[in-house]
Amino acid sequence: MRGPRPLPGDLFAAAGACAAAPDAAACARRLRRRRLMALRWRARTGGAHPLWGDGSLSACARGLPRAPCRLDRGEFRAAMIHALLVLG
Repeated sequence: MRGPRPLPGDLFAAAGACAAAPDAAACARRLRRRRLMALRWRARTGGAHPLWGDGSLSACARGLPRAPCRLDRGEFRAAMIHALLVLG
């Protein structure tokens, strides 16, 4: 189950969380797992997951620290590309 394609704002939230994490790949995998679990919860119960909301990446990244969204920073651009490849 992949779920719907993430919206650009969700990808910015995920990239900000990945850029702030010491291991961006592990953070992206964690967000992907949370997203899939929330989507399965929503399909099973018809409601939003209590912790990760509706399965959007911004809802899944809500409790994680985030780096500022600045595309002129190389590490944020790299995190954004990684988020697109892994999560998109």
